[in-house]
Amino acid sequence: MAPDAPRRPAPRAPRVEVATTGVLAVVGRFSAGPPDTPVLLTGSDQIATTLGPPLPDGDGALALQLFFANGGDRAYAVRVAPGSSSASAATLLGSATSGTGLHALAALDDVDLVCVPDAAHLAAAEAAQLYADAARWCDQRSALLLVDGPLAIADAAELLAWLATPGLRHRSAALYHPQLVLDEPNTDGGTRAIGPSGAVAGVVARTDRT
Repeated sequence: MAPDAPRRPAPRAPRVEVATTGVLAVVGRFSAGPPDTPVLLTGSDQIATTLGPPLPDGDGALALQLFFANGGDRAYAVRVAPGSSSASAATLLGSATSGTGLHALAALDDVDLVCVPDAAHLAAAEAAQLYADAARWCDQRSALLLVDGPLAIADAAELLAWLATPGLRHRSAALYHPQLVLDEPNTDGGTRAIGPSGAVAGVVARTDRT
């Protein structure tokens, strides 16, 4: 009777590296920070020290606060239009040649969520064009654009009509509704409306992580 052949060890399964997801980039106006340069944040305590307090007419800092409050843990901020009282679609989108605005994120390979919360302050037609361009940019980089509808449009039916703007619907973009109403600090019961993109990004990041 022939002896049993020696058993060979079973081959090891290849190691699977899981990519980090739920990394947000917020492009908008901030009261401090380097212009058109991605700044990494890993906690809400870094927002004020790095980007200054929230602006009364800029939603970037608030979007980041909502992101971390809802479970996000890694985000980049790109400050546009420093010293200006508003941001235009051109400054938010920026230029690929000069690496400004949204295009300042081109060198990063870990961003998969993008918010442009100040776009909600633009006129409806201008915001739609910006978001259409931003969605195509995100599509090329396998990122998801979280769209905030214009703050001037609170009615769901009117928002759906705006969403029908040619070029606005895109496989790499998602719009959430309704707007959020936040307490305005240092006021007697004052509130302000803001798009929900930052909060939604935090939920997405938390879900991915868990």
